[in-house]
Parts: sequence; structure tokens; C-alpha cells
Amino acid sequence: MQRFMPAFCSLLVAVATIATVSAAQNPSSPDGDLGFVIARRNLVIRMAPDGTGRIDLRARIAVQSQAGVAALGELKFDYDSSTEHFDVDTVEVLKRGAAPVIATSVQDLTGPLGQEVPAYSDLRQKVVTVPALDPGDTIVYHITWIIDHPIAPGQFWYYAPFLHQITIASEDDEVVVPGAVYTQVSTRGDVKPAVADSAGWRVYHWRLANLAIDTTRTTLQKREGIEITTFRSWSDLGAWYGDLERPRETVTPTIQAKAQDLVKGRRTLTDSIAALFTFVSDHIRYVALNFGVGRFQPRTAADVLANEYGDCKDKHVLLAALLHVIGVPSAPVLINTVRDPDSAVVSPSEFDHVITLVPMAKDTLWLDATPDVAPFQFLWYELRGRRALVIPASGPARLSRAPRNLPFAPTEDITMRGGLTGGTIALGVRFSERGDGEVLLREVFRTLPRSSWPAMAARLDDNLPGPGTTSD
Repeated sequence: MQRFMPAFCSLLVAVATIATVSAAQNPSSPDGDLGFVIARRNLVIRMAPDGTGRIDLRARIAVQSQAGVAALGELKFDYDSSTEHFDVDTVEVLKRGAAPVIATSVQDLTGPLGQEVPAYSDLRQKVVTVPALDPGDTIVYHITWIIDHPIAPGQFWYYAPFLHQITIASEDDEVVVPGAVYTQVSTRGDVKPAVADSAGWRVYHWRLANLAIDTTRTTLQKREGIEITTFRSWSDLGAWYGDLERPRETVTPTIQAKAQDLVKGRRTLTDSIAALFTFVSDHIRYVALNFGVGRFQPRTAADVLANEYGDCKDKHVLLAALLHVIGVPSAPVLINTVRDPDSAVVSPSEFDHVITLVPMAKDTLWLDATPDVAPFQFLWYELRGRRALVIPASGPARLSRAPRNLPFAPTEDITMRGGLTGGTIALGVRFSERGDGEVLLREVFRTLPRSSWPAMAARLDDNLPGPGTTSD
């Protein structure tokens, strides 16, 4: 998600389905005409008992117009070099009455986020320049991801969405898993798989098509697609993630000193927690990386503090380490910003964000340090009331529901004062907001130079006579 909604921390596998998804997310016309049609698409996911695996994607794409040439003239495929390697096996351009043109220009680059933040340089991107592409041509490609360093050895999971934003004339998807390993395979949508056993492997096969583009994007919210997982219970998943995350909360002398300085003079425990939260929220720059993209394990709290940036799970780890200094336990919370997780599908891909839970004697604090300007205990409306996986340091992980309401009453107040003098109206306007609108406004003003604040304030209401002065 982009600002000015929270830019929350689709898994890498969602990106891995096809390079042209990026084009589909920005249709060139209101009816979703992209200038190309996928004539055939074939996805094969094969996983081994130890969590290694191979994903093959083959596609045959008919280019119909210059818009299709613009969208497909350069293919970009993302991969995570820390867990997998990626091969562009073939990319060819088929022309009527002529020999195929083979693409030979393949660049292996640091991904866009890694270029901005070196800590994420393992998020890479292969860029293929498609040669001599014209309307009427057909692109044929085969690409492969080899998972050779699984995130959780002995476990695997994958989510492959059905693509409703692109016209697909024919699609075959196949999942091959070891027959002796517990694997849950779920399908959301109308298409159900054929299932067969072969030489110790269980093979699931889906045949489908998408002939009508969903321009409303409602199918994205339904999360239709294929999901596989070997996790049996939420407590098992929580134990795995807790083992990844907790060592990163280690308190160093620098963290100890920072926490003690931040809580100096605070009179209550809640005030001290608020001071630590505000520091992480305001002073640690948020890097927009969805939970699960690139890595599940956060960086160390010491590293986050030293570099002053991090994604959602990095911010949680630093906040947890600071809380340790004052003797306050906390728990990471895995949550989804779009929908409730499917309680029947125990998979990390059910979540896309990490926040913090702090158990108190009389209350429980739900904290999201991701927004850079959020008030203490503020949760975006996308998170409020969502079911989430709470992973305490002691005891099993459990599904719990985030608060449905803000801890304070949302308000909006506009006060105008002025008068008429000699035919001139002098008017002062005071606008105050508390709640979701408050954070959105803070986001806006934070991104602007202070000299632009008066003009921005005037734009808040088209009826205001012109730019004025603003206060913090």
C-alpha cells in the first residue's frame, strides 16, 4: 500500500506468479485493456520434505497493441538471493513468418528497495530486455525459482493467486508435494483441483481461465488462489516465528542507555511505555517492506537503532528491546491489513504486517510503531477488529482480535472567527482532527517542506479564502 494509507510491511510468492502483474495493476484504460492477452500459462510448484523446492513458470503472451509493447518490452522478475536462485531459462519473441528472436540481455540487479537501503540488497531483480517486439508478436518464456535455503527447514508454504486482472485464455497450475509429509492444500475460488498419487508424491492440478478482467479489484480482497502449508497449528507457527524473532531483541549497552534516557522523568509505567513507543515511531524511518517479502527474520534491535530505519518487524524488535530495559514484556503480533486470516489455513502467508502487544495488569496495549506520526495506541482502521496471531514469550501462540475502537474518541473540530471591516472580511480558521484523519494529515505535512504548510492548510477546505499560517 502506498501512503497516505499505511505502507504496510503479498509475500514474495505473490510477486513470483508472473512478471506482467505489475502492468495489470495499472491498467491503461478504464475497461482494463492492457494491450496483451496471456494465451497460455503454466505454473508448477514442487516442494521437498526438507523445505527446498522448485517453481517453474511458463507463459505465452499475445501482444495486441503498442500498449502491450510498452508493458512487456522489459520484463522484471523479483527473487530473494538469501533463500533461492532464479533462472531465466528462455525468453523468445515469435513473429509471423519469421524465425524466433531470442532475448539475450538479462541483467541481475539489486532490487529497488535494496538500492535505497543496502540492508535489503538480497532482494534482487532480473531484468530482461525483450528484443524486436511489435504488436501482433507473441512472447514465450520459461523462468525458474530454485529454493535451496528454506526459511524454515522441514517446513514449506506457498501462496499463488489466481490472476483476475489479466485476460488468461488457458491456465494450468500444478502442486507436487511429498505424500508422506503433512501438507494442507487449500483453494479459494470456484476452481477445485484434481488429485492423484504418483510414486510417493501427491499431485494437485487446476485448470482454469480468466476471460473477464476484474476492473473493480474485488477479487484481490477475496484472495482467490492456491495456498499450501505444512504447519499443523497456530502454536507451531508461533513457535517457529518466535524462535526467529526473540534473539533479535537482545539488549545492548547502547539500547540500555537509550531506554533509560527516554524514560527519565516519566511518572508512570504507561508514560514510560509511551515514551519508548514514540521514539521508535517518530525517529526510526519506516522502510516499506511487507512482512514475508525478502525475509521473515527481523534485523537485530542494535542494528535498527544504529541505522535508524526498519520495516514493521524491525520496528517491533527495537521497541521490544527498549521495553525489556524497563522490565516490560511484549509479544510480536502477526496481522493482515486486508482481511482476517483464514483460521483453517495455518500459514505465514496469511499475514502481511507485524505489530506489538504489551500485556498490562489492568489492560492490554496494542501498539503499531510503523506509522511515523501515530499517537500512542493508535491502530489504523484496516487493523482494528482484525484477528491476529499473538506470539508470547511463554505459552503457545493464539489467535486474538485487535481492539475494534481507538483508545480515545475521534473528533473533528473547525472553528472560524472573524469580522467585516470596511467591506473586507478577516477570517481565522482553526482546524483540529483526532483519529484516522489526524494521522493522515500528519503524514501529509511531514512529507512537505514547512514553507508549503500554509498552502496545504488552505487546500483542506476549498471554501477557505487563501493561504494562512499553520501551527504544529
